[in-house]
Amino acid sequence: MKKFLLSLGIVLAIMACNQKPDGYTLKGNLTGEVENGTQVFLRKMGDNMQPVDIDTTTIENGQFTFSGASVDSPEMHFLFVDKLLGYTAVILENGEVQITAHKDSLSGAETKGAPQNDYFAKYMDNSRALSKQAMSIQNDIQQATMGQDQAVLTSLNEEMADLQEQAQAYELTYINENPDALISVLLLERVITSRQLPYEEVQAMYDGISPEIKETSAAKKVVEQLEQLKQRAESEKNTEVGAKGSPVFGSNA
Repeated sequence: MKKFLLSLGIVLAIMACNQKPDGYTLKGNLTGEVENGTQVFLRKMGDNMQPVDIDTTTIENGQFTFSGASVDSPEMHFLFVDKLLGYTAVILENGEVQITAHKDSLSGAETKGAPQNDYFAKYMDNSRALSKQAMSIQNDIQQATMGQDQAVLTSLNEEMADLQEQAQAYELTYINENPDALISVLLLERVITSRQLPYEEVQAMYDGISPEIKETSAAKKVVEQLEQLKQRAESEKNTEVGAKGSPVFGSNA
């Protein structure tokens, strides 16, 4: 009987671990002096690329909480604090997400506690490190410009160009190595917009994205952009073929 109860307890524990969280919870901790009752706005980007209010809460002793019913798929949202500059990006997903930020640096917030936000935090850690290097080089460039040191300026510009290539390579690598991450699809959208890669390569990267992430609204937007990219590539190819096959007017042949 004891063995049966022990086995039953193990089964129930496994079932509990495998159950998906019912709804989402965002728990925020804002350091610095923020007046009680200050409003916090949860927003997402609308169809016209303007922020749309989803929910509002208030800060009490530096803490705030948003909660809601289950969401069908993860989606990028943003937290704005009344009278404070900037915002915090957070992925709304089922489960509990913990957000920690200083009132003077909302964009530098740390998010953790749920899978998609952990993926996002991993990406942001490396991205911020690259941004910090870029800022340091930019400051050196300004100093070299003021000092009219052309040799140093040339070297720094080359260093900046190399860093930009590293940043692009990092994002492409992240997409390929993290097919289950929503941020991978958002980065892929940026690849399409910037025309970094030809259609075939971008399509191959999208094909590697997991089925679950392909169900997100962000992925569906990428599918539309891929179709436009494909049509543009085919149009350019047909134009090149037409140009090569066109008769040379004015020839004596």
